[in-house]
Amino acid sequence: MDISRESGDALRERALATLLRNLEKTGGKYVCPSWPHYGHRWLWDSCAHAIALAFLGRKEEAKNEFRWLLSSQRPDGFIPHMAYRKRHGPLWELERFTFLGWMQSDYSQPPLLAQALWWIDDREFTREVFDRVVRFFLYFRERQDPDKDALVSNFHQGETGRDSSPEFDPYILRIPGRHRILNTALHGFSWLKRGAKYRWMGWDIERIVADDGFDVEDLMFNCIWVEGMYILAQMAERVEQRAFLAHCARQTEDAVLEHCWDDGTRMFHSLAKGNEKIRCVTVSNLFPLLLPRLPKDRATSIVGHLTNPNKFWTSYPIPSVAVDEPTFDPDRIERLLWRGGSWVIPNWLLVQGLVRQGYRAEARALSLLTVEMVARGGFWEFYHPGTGKGMRVPRFGMSTLAVTMPSIADGHIPLP
Repeated sequence: MDISRESGDALRERALATLLRNLEKTGGKYVCPSWPHYGHRWLWDSCAHAIALAFLGRKEEAKNEFRWLLSSQRPDGFIPHMAYRKRHGPLWELERFTFLGWMQSDYSQPPLLAQALWWIDDREFTREVFDRVVRFFLYFRERQDPDKDALVSNFHQGETGRDSSPEFDPYILRIPGRHRILNTALHGFSWLKRGAKYRWMGWDIERIVADDGFDVEDLMFNCIWVEGMYILAQMAERVEQRAFLAHCARQTEDAVLEHCWDDGTRMFHSLAKGNEKIRCVTVSNLFPLLLPRLPKDRATSIVGHLTNPNKFWTSYPIPSVAVDEPTFDPDRIERLLWRGGSWVIPNWLLVQGLVRQGYRAEARALSLLTVEMVARGGFWEFYHPGTGKGMRVPRFGMSTLAVTMPSIADGHIPLP
């Protein structure tokens, strides 16, 4: 599908209208992901909103989104994945009662703040917030690497951004087979149980690790962290800080290249405790494309998996789970998310990875298919990988990132 200038302009207008509507619904405080279903503030959603707003020429609103994110930052640099609008909420918000403070969560989300800061591209604003963003990134290096292998560990599946992705099933109560209703209920119970237990532990990382609970070195999270650290290194004004941030990025990049690659599968894998490779193949396995020092032969292998119709190249890619996985279930993903639907946010990141590795034709094809999805049905939370039908929640702000993708793929917006 070729997107004309006129249709592209119309889609950008619709994207801006979606973002401004979700901003207006919070009283102008921040852009919620989708009103009323997602009325609170989520971390990587807000980063995506800031990026789209900056691209659409609304930098003041983008900076406001960024400042709102930082308003919930702790002194140690941590920013929660979620902050609530009101002190008291309805009873269905059971998750908030597993947090130490009922106004925000106690785990984070994929760190897209550096990417958002780069897209805002305002020198004075960068100076205003830069040190706080650096503290956020360094929090993971200092606090969430218990085995000291330079890979960030996630201790809750929500922190990966892919809440119900099947590579986390070993940590979830489940009944074998497709008992969808029961397994959805068990998933929610496991989520709440883990949050309540960690709350009882005071979210003490050492106690959580000793308890032998959830401990995953997630590929997608680590690759986004590496890219963000390299971006911060470029933005740093002090030479010594620039060198330190680049050094940290290279350490984790080297750890991904060394520990996560598998010669047998010719693929990268996330790691469970003890650096045991997680064999379930999801969109996360593709994310080393973001790494600037990825060897050419490994990039070629990843792109081979990405463009394989039996794995990820569906009619409307990229499904969040590989097609040949037993857990790929695109027709029943309204409740358990990230089990086969195509999401705009990984597509947006992987288009950049494809461009970085020199696969511009594949980047353009992916960007145009993504734009076709949203142009046909609107900005939904995710889409059916076979039909492109929008699914679950409409007017979803994160999906407005699609309007930036053709410019990235065509080289009109240089990558950091």
